[in-house]
Amino acid sequence: MTESPDLPRIDTFKALFLDFDGTLVPFAQEPDGIVVPTFLPGLLIDLAEALDGALALVSGRSIENIDRHLGGLPLAIAGEHGGQVRRAGGPVTVRAAASFGAELERARRTFSAIDGVLVETKAAGFAVHYRKAPAAMTAVTDVMNRMVEDRPDLELIHGKCVCELRTTGISKAGAINDFMHETPFSDRVPIFAGDDTTDEDGFRTVNALGGESVKVGEGETCARWRVGSVSQVHAWLTAERDRLAGPSGMVARD
Repeated sequence: MTESPDLPRIDTFKALFLDFDGTLVPFAQEPDGIVVPTFLPGLLIDLAEALDGALALVSGRSIENIDRHLGGLPLAIAGEHGGQVRRAGGPVTVRAAASFGAELERARRTFSAIDGVLVETKAAGFAVHYRKAPAAMTAVTDVMNRMVEDRPDLELIHGKCVCELRTTGISKAGAINDFMHETPFSDRVPIFAGDDTTDEDGFRTVNALGGESVKVGEGETCARWRVGSVSQVHAWLTAERDRLAGPSGMVARD
């Protein structure tokens, strides 16, 4: 893995996939407490236009939530780790989800007694955030593990201060792979930048496709590149946007 400010070039024959929290915006104590930099929406639109639309956000947030924070940009988005998908300018499609009502009710009932723990409902599962109560990690994990013991149709994923229950088979890797079989992403070299353990399957998929994976921050990873912070991601994307905008920046396809 290369740990260098010299990150992959975002050329016009590439497809760009970006995680949201911890990659494009810093984490906040609560999911809706994030602050989106004022320049970010315009930067994403500029990059999408330079890549002929081959840019997608791949996030654990719902598409509706991302739209609320970015102002409804006409971008391709995979939300809820691939449980929701929207092509640029198109409708939101939702993958069939396993039933989880009983588990959700149990989580609400159990964690309402723990100050600082937040249960977030999603279309294909739910997330339990404990960023404001880090001491609750073991309790949250134990309860959630018991919920899926006899439910092969449900699985857990663990991220930064969050434990999420989701429908088995839904993943960021699957979302990226699906995009890569569709216009305008197909026949391009993929780049995926993300910060969390929930992004590792996406890194593996991009690596297998001969692409470039970028880990943001610390931690073990299969990504081929590493960058230290969200601000460094912004600097990389801005520099590549500016390069693509210049006469010598447009790289022709073979």
